[in-house]
This record gives sequence, structure tokens and C-alpha cells, in this order.
Amino acid sequence: MTINRKRNLIVLLGIVIILMSFAQVSYKLAALSINDFDNPVSGVIFNFWFYISASISAIALGAWLVVIKYIPLSTAYPYQSLVYILTPVLSWLVFDEHVGLSYVLGLVIILFGLMIVLKSVYD
Repeated sequence: MTINRKRNLIVLLGIVIILMSFAQVSYKLAALSINDFDNPVSGVIFNFWFYISASISAIALGAWLVVIKYIPLSTAYPYQSLVYILTPVLSWLVFDEHVGLSYVLGLVIILFGLMIVLKSVYD
């Protein structure tokens, strides 16, 4: 695999992580926009944010398939844990959700776990 292709796949993997996190935020926006008095089915069918979320998820899935076509799944998959870090940050920024010290500590532990796993993958 050439250096350019490898770099492009790493960038694409980063885009997948970002898209998956944005999809989660837009799913939350979809859920919040459903009126309590709406029929749940029509609340989803006529929900702008639902279609945005589904579209983002579909694009992320397509990009993910390209990534795992060329990168071993055991190498690419651990990066998915970055979604667990980015999504709470976005939730804090967009929804002003509380992210306490223990939560941040848990995210740091996830990040260190990812580093340990990836060290074993690349050794």
C-alpha cells in the first residue's frame, strides 16, 4: 500500500469517526423535535433531523466499508472508540449536557486504552 493511499485511508477513518459522532447529535435533535403529542411514527416520518441523521449514518457506513476493505478490521475497529470521546464533547457543546470530572476521567481512560490496543496492533 502506498503512503498516499495509507494517508487517505487514515483521513477517511477520521471522517468516519466525525460523521458517526455528528449522526448521534443529529439523532438527538430528531428525538427532541418529536412533539409529545405526535404519533411516534409520523413524528419520525416527517422529521427533518431524522433524515439528516440517517443520511450522515449512511455516508459514514459507506466510508467505513472503504476503510475496512483496505485496513484490517482488527486495526481499524479500535478507532471507533474515539466516537465515545467525541460524541460527549459535542453533546456538551450543542446541548449543554453536563460532563463531570469522573466522566472526563472515563474518557481519558478510553483514550489510554485505545493507545494500548493500537500499540499492540502496530508492534
